[in-house]
Amino acid sequence: MAQTETTNHKGAYRGYMLYGSVLELWFSSPTGDETDSVRLTMQCASEEQAQEIAAMHQRMWGLN
Repeated sequence: MAQTETTNHKGAYRGYMLYGSVLELWFSSPTGDETDSVRLTMQCASEEQAQEIAAMHQRMWGLN
């Protein structure tokens, strides 16, 4: 999983995984429980699109 340092806000973006054209975005728990996380799986049109969306999340959350 591509992960970088983030603050510990509820529901904060934590990183991503790429599986070809499938992008999985990882977020901390919206309840603040440190043993929990939320994963959003996106079936993209292509591997390139998945990489672009992952890069956009990295930029938007200030991780690049």
